[in-house]
Amino acid sequence: MTSRGRALATAAACTLMVGCTEMLVPRSRGLEPVELFDIVWQDFDRYYASFEIKGVDWNDVRQRFRPQAESARTDAQIAATIGRMLVELRDPHVELAIPPHTFYVSLAAQRTYFDPNTAFGTRYVTAGRMTPTRNIWYGMIGTDVGYVRVVSFVGTGWSGEIDTAIESLQAARAFILDVRDNGGGNSGTAEKIASRFATRRYRFAYVRFRNGPRHGDFADPIARDIVPIGPQRFGGPVIALTNRRVMSAAETFVMAMRARPNTELLGDTTIGGLGNPLVRELPNGWTFRVPQSIEYGPGMEVFEGVGIGPAVVVPHSAADSAAGRDPQLEAAIARIRLRIP
Repeated sequence: MTSRGRALATAAACTLMVGCTEMLVPRSRGLEPVELFDIVWQDFDRYYASFEIKGVDWNDVRQRFRPQAESARTDAQIAATIGRMLVELRDPHVELAIPPHTFYVSLAAQRTYFDPNTAFGTRYVTAGRMTPTRNIWYGMIGTDVGYVRVVSFVGTGWSGEIDTAIESLQAARAFILDVRDNGGGNSGTAEKIASRFATRRYRFAYVRFRNGPRHGDFADPIARDIVPIGPQRFGGPVIALTNRRVMSAAETFVMAMRARPNTELLGDTTIGGLGNPLVRELPNGWTFRVPQSIEYGPGMEVFEGVGIGPAVVVPHSAADSAAGRDPQLEAAIARIRLRIP
């Protein structure tokens, strides 16, 4: 991993979200604390996909944290120890869930200063609307640029709302697709929305699943293509807006846009958390997520722990937000107009 990649991954990792010293954790029903630790460590050792990409020595992690597990006397103490061990992976898809508490990698330090109300306000977007699920915001910028913000990709069954947006923006000769601060959701939903901006089938990614006991054991790559679907499709110029709070299925969408012809990414680098998580349950009912796959670009580029960088980097500061400005959207508007035929 490059120094830039390590910096981005470290910034994305931040700190453990839940402090355990005084919180109420359900009893582990007879299991010794160190037994819980060993089960989690072993499952990650067997299934986690990104040890080698991230340069994590999992045996060293065990040596450092197992003495803490051996000295743990309460469920709260062992939960905190396991949580701190998992944060070593710097992976936003990794979590330990002990209802009503969850230990996971905090993204709070990933300040983007993006304000959707500024972007969607009358200063930039006119006749702004939202779809019934409120997952898609859309409107026109001037008379020739369509603006679509996808707030989230969570859930299924609503991707067809993008057809309503595109139909309403028929005057658009170019589009700005805004997924800033989109934390992901369902990758199938993301691909279906991307398919409305395709006029032909194209390859945008590969995925490989961990399939053996060694950290480098993987099945053959599985190709992932975008296929045009839906009654409304747009094949003209597109700029996709990204920032450091874009992750998971939203990064899948960015990958799909990145591979699309006549498209440019603008804004800031995404988080770099694309692994498909497997949910595992401990004998005491606690659950944890283990990302078991790695997604690659069409040229087998690796983005996990590094992020997807835009072609055009545009900073967004606190002062910009305070002034009611969106410099990333302004840059996108200026650049997309240069691409309108």
